Amino acid sequence: MATLLDIIRRVRTNRIDESDWPYIVGSVVDLALKTEADLGCPTFDEASHDEIAPVGFSQCGLRSTIDVDMLSSCIEWADQLSGAPDDNAALHIIRYYIRFDAWPETLNAPDPPPPDEILPKAFGVWPEVSDRRPSSICPTPPILRQPHRIYFTREGESPRWSAGCVRM
Repeated sequence: MATLLDIIRRVRTNRIDESDWPYIVGSVVDLALKTEADLGCPTFDEASHDEIAPVGFSQCGLRSTIDVDMLSSCIEWADQLSGAPDDNAALHIIRYYIRFDAWPETLNAPDPPPPDEILPKAFGVWPEVSDRRPSSICPTPPILRQPHRIYFTREGESPRWSAGCVRM
């Protein structure tokens, strides 16, 4: 089976299919260049919208991560940060992006603090989501009230919000 290093090299040389997704064996926390990996195109069940892995992937313990375009962006960001193609830098950025759905500002950046530490500091209190709020204060219908993605910024700046869909 291929490794993540093989996949990174295929992406660097553009030997990929645009519809592929990288699949890995094991935990993202333990992701390494030697981690078993492969590229495949998932399908989705029309009724349940569940992802269906390519044939044989589940039996090998492979699970999907991010799409190949995002993988390519991670590699490009790593190369930009390191100043040259660097597989270890690419590994770090890929691992960080998959775990936190965010871009680190530097190589070997520490994990971001958990949201329950950031939000009270940023806003003074934890924002409550309640159906009892008047619609003039919270016009979002209750069914759509979900945690929003926060983009971490430099110290002293206000966080930037995105209410878009987040794939978990």
